[in-house]
Amino acid sequence: MFALKLRNTLINAYILRALTMGLNLVFFYYLLKQLPIIEVGLYNWVTAVLVFGGLLLNLGVEQVLIREFSSGKDVRETLLGAFKLRTPIVALSAIVFIAWFFSGVSERVVTLSVMYMSLFTIAHFAQLIFISYLRSVEKQNTCNLLLFSDSLLRMCAGVLVIGYLHKYTALAVIISISVVKVFSLLIIVLVFLRVRAGLLDIETSSVPFDMKQYTKSSLAFMGITSLTAIQSRADWLLIDNWLGKEALANYAVANKVFEISVILWGTLLVTTYPWQCRMLSGQGKVPQKYKLFFGLSFLGAFFSGFFLYIIAPEVIVLIFGDKYEMSLIPLKILSLVSIFSSLHLLFYNLFTVCGLEKVNLKIMLFFIATQILLDIILIPRAGIIGASVAMLLGFLAGFVIYIWVLDHENVININEIMNLVMPLTIISLGFGFSMLGMGVWVNSLVITVCFVIAVFVVYLSEEDRQYVFEIISGGKP
Repeated sequence: MFALKLRNTLINAYILRALTMGLNLVFFYYLLKQLPIIEVGLYNWVTAVLVFGGLLLNLGVEQVLIREFSSGKDVRETLLGAFKLRTPIVALSAIVFIAWFFSGVSERVVTLSVMYMSLFTIAHFAQLIFISYLRSVEKQNTCNLLLFSDSLLRMCAGVLVIGYLHKYTALAVIISISVVKVFSLLIIVLVFLRVRAGLLDIETSSVPFDMKQYTKSSLAFMGITSLTAIQSRADWLLIDNWLGKEALANYAVANKVFEISVILWGTLLVTTYPWQCRMLSGQGKVPQKYKLFFGLSFLGAFFSGFFLYIIAPEVIVLIFGDKYEMSLIPLKILSLVSIFSSLHLLFYNLFTVCGLEKVNLKIMLFFIATQILLDIILIPRAGIIGASVAMLLGFLAGFVIYIWVLDHENVININEIMNLVMPLTIISLGFGFSMLGMGVWVNSLVITVCFVIAVFVVYLSEEDRQYVFEIISGGKP
């Protein structure tokens, strides 16, 4: 039953996530093709700015609320607490924005773009609050379907504004997607009310909501998400300041492809999060099945990064021609970054489940400081290639520290990592073959075959292979 449920949940999650990601990519591609490159740069600049603004509203919304709802906390009190915590932040932000708007420091089109994108951001985090409850009552497929619908409506709104109204500006696009975001929020609220009404009759009791403890947890996660946002968008702002909107547009293209791997691994970790909590909760040591999950994820990160390195530049040239030629070398570097970014997500999730948030925070402080320092040094000298190299070195530094802490904190023994050396060597040989210039299809086939051999022949034991095949087939382990 577990294997069947896990398989079906993962399949549904990845299908809907793939569709959602596909829509987002199509929409982003449409903007790149239709908008002037300066408008593309403005759109990405506003997005980068609002990432920082969103940190104040995030407060670990999904991590904390899913945990609160799952532990039986009173739903009404928890929802009110979530909105109450964010209300002063919204009010203060509104005051700051009004002062900025009337100061005349920036062009009106810039301030209006930020204003409407702020509305988008507020509606987004309101969505996540209700989505957190739905995920906690095992409505993950419903959540993923709602998020897919949200992306579909946004894409339709953007196409309508550009294709039919002929508004070729970033501001027009931002207004349209913000209105749609509010409409999507109303749909999610209606779904929440319906699901909630269906569960009222079977709920027996609830645990009182502790606002003080919730605030502490939220602030802790805000520190972590703040560092994450700084890491993900500080380079964008530095590139815009030093190199201009055109360079930022090219860097954004490379980042968009890189972020595909982040979304894929994020889907895996979000979907398996409840299982990981049950697997590791109260354990004196990490169980064997989690070690298997960890090892497969570790190897999969290297395979996906190498595979992205092989195919991503070809896809960009096929779609855009030479319009974003400047993005190709950064894209190859960021493909390698995706390996360590995926492993970072894996380590972060493991440490969070084990209650080691402070360790996560310290490690993130170190590698983000490293990346920003390298950004300041390399971007003026090497442009967007320097920014890509800085990100690679920053994540690599964080990876090395995570490996040391894994063993030092007795989370996973270093011997478990050493067992991955031989299969990693085989996967790396497949990647090395791609350097011979045999063509993208041949290289893709070789790296895939090497990954299958490394996992199913070298890494997995007979018992582990049987367990993996049972999950794939939906059998009972």
